[in-house]
Amino acid sequence: MFKLQHGELAALYFGMALKREFEWNDYSYVDWCYRCISLSEYYTENGYFAQAEYLLLVGMDIVPESDENKLVATFQMTLGKVHLEMLKLCTSRSIKEEDLNRANTNIFQIGGVKVTFPKIFLSNEMIHLKSLFRKANTQFKRSMKVFVLDGFVTEHVNMLID
Repeated sequence: MFKLQHGELAALYFGMALKREFEWNDYSYVDWCYRCISLSEYYTENGYFAQAEYLLLVGMDIVPESDENKLVATFQMTLGKVHLEMLKLCTSRSIKEEDLNRANTNIFQIGGVKVTFPKIFLSNEMIHLKSLFRKANTQFKRSMKVFVLDGFVTEHVNMLID
């Protein structure tokens, strides 16, 4: 019951904790990155696409080049899902001002990163729909280079279904 009534507040506190950990340099980057992915999934489900994309871009930015494989592929897969959800929204109905405001809501930013907060554009125009499809498809293809059928069957099949 508490979870359903206070989801946005819980997500805000969770995000503030992530922000504080990062800014105080008090975190394990792998755990921190997976928490970014989890929070991004929440924001995606609730239409806060810019915040979701921002968290994923920040997470990808802090991953050391030596550890890029599965973690970055997970970020890419999740970013593909963000673009896919935007595409679903744009094709399901006409876009309202409320949708656009929610999609671009800046809930929090993390200091000390090189990533700028993205600006999301939602439209039912074919050129925009094609662009969203290409973005999602590109991210899925990148992640599928790591999540091959031999060893990562679940991730691979889920991306093919999406």
